[in-house]
Amino acid sequence: MSLGLAAGYVAALVGVYWLFVRWYRASKAKTVSNTVEPWFEEGHPARVAYEQLYDSLPDDLTPKHVQQLKGALMKRAMIDVQRVFSLREDRSTLALLLRNGAIGDDLWEEFTSAETDLNKEIQETVREAEELEKGWGNTIFQEATQQLAQAQQREMEEARRMMERRAAMARAAQEQAAKEQAAAESD
Repeated sequence: MSLGLAAGYVAALVGVYWLFVRWYRASKAKTVSNTVEPWFEEGHPARVAYEQLYDSLPDDLTPKHVQQLKGALMKRAMIDVQRVFSLREDRSTLALLLRNGAIGDDLWEEFTSAETDLNKEIQETVREAEELEKGWGNTIFQEATQQLAQAQQREMEEARRMMERRAAMARAAQEQAAKEQAAAESD
């Protein structure tokens, strides 16, 4: 009798633990799903700007018009590249959270929908690039990646220069304070 009672007690404990884990994961998934912001802000401002520019131009494009469109399309491609990098970073983290039950399937579906939308955007950008210049669709994203890297390098260089200026100003202030202190002590 005591062996059956012990087995029943262990089974009850396992059942209560299992229920608790299910409840905890469900409540945690609701909390995480409600606090996560969307991957990308609504719309695609560079795409809208490109489309507005395209619509405002005449049907027979001059070389100047083509250059304007290429510039707008490059900005669009640069944003697409940033979004690709963002989704790559988010994918592994979200997959792990999904496996652990920390997020719900609805959030994962939103993520995969964002990936699908981005793939369509990339295909459309490639098509637009091909229309503007034959063969450019094959290289536009390489060029966009290079321009992003150059922009990041410029930003880092500017930040380094700013830090050097601040350090020089701090050294000058320390030297001035030391001179004033030496002058005060000699008086």
